[in-house]
Amino acid sequence: MTYTKHITKDGDRWDELAYRYLGDSTNITPIIDANPLVPIRPEIDGGTEIWIPIFDPQPLQDFNNLPPWKRPQ
Repeated sequence: MTYTKHITKDGDRWDELAYRYLGDSTNITPIIDANPLVPIRPEIDGGTEIWIPIFDPQPLQDFNNLPPWKRPQ
């Protein structure tokens, strides 16, 4: 698995990081799992090093379900 490092600012939240890096604010579990020593609180202390897992995007198998303007040329 590949990770990217994020240094938090005061007020950063798990859901904001999930939205920024994973595109889904409810998908905080992979980030929490990658940072077992970081306390789970509503806000993360500023200056905390957070490791964000980077997932390989899954290739689309069926382009026919996409609108014509989004299909590869």
